[in-house]
Amino acid sequence: MEVLSFNLSGKFAFFKNESINNIYDTYPHIHKPALLGLFGAILGYDGYAQTQKFFDKKDNIYPEYYKKLKDLKIAIVPKKANFSKILETFTNNTGMFNKEGASLVTQEFWLENPSWDIYLVIDDEESKKIKDSILNSKSVYSIYLGSNHHFANISNIGIFEARELKFSADVIHSLIKVEDVDINFDNMLTTRKENKNLYYFNYTLPTVLTENTNLYKKEKFILTNDLLNFKKLKGYYKVDNFNIVFY
Repeated sequence: MEVLSFNLSGKFAFFKNESINNIYDTYPHIHKPALLGLFGAILGYDGYAQTQKFFDKKDNIYPEYYKKLKDLKIAIVPKKANFSKILETFTNNTGMFNKEGASLVTQEFWLENPSWDIYLVIDDEESKKIKDSILNSKSVYSIYLGSNHHFANISNIGIFEARELKFSADVIHSLIKVEDVDINFDNMLTTRKENKNLYYFNYTLPTVLTENTNLYKKEKFILTNDLLNFKKLKGYYKVDNFNIVFY
């Protein structure tokens, strides 16, 4: 199975977590819908703004980029389990956003120097288009990490052959869905006390868009350097000395 690999990084990133009040927090890592949006920009597909113009059409339940790319198989290997954050404050003095002379102040948490290794299975026409564009440094639109404040960098591009793992347990270097592995959290705490070099990080990240509303459906992920027991015996791969899971 052919796989495209590249590093995705930037000075800052902001993947808006909508579960907030006054301060806009960011998801700790890039997630699949955001990554598909980046691929959509590379290929020149329409996004949310264009979707709204035709939202009354019954077949227009997703933005164009998502409708065309939602079946891509990707894996994400963070360079760090958690990136540091900075808090940025914005003041809007335009009349549209202000009443009685007051200014609109918004705050956002940004990821600082984020970096991920991205893996994409090349098995259909859309993935082949992305492969060609990335290998040849082509992009219809500029690419960003969550918002147009944060330009994205693509580097360390490679093509690899994925080999399926034949074991029932192994260390997985990519983000993996909690539902795919057997996890005893009590045992993890005990093991962590015995081996200080082990780490376990849990995240809740978007995985798909819901129809029409385009709201996120979220799932729980884990990132650990401990041995994991797989619930199923297929779907785990070794790519360039990394063990990863596509979703």
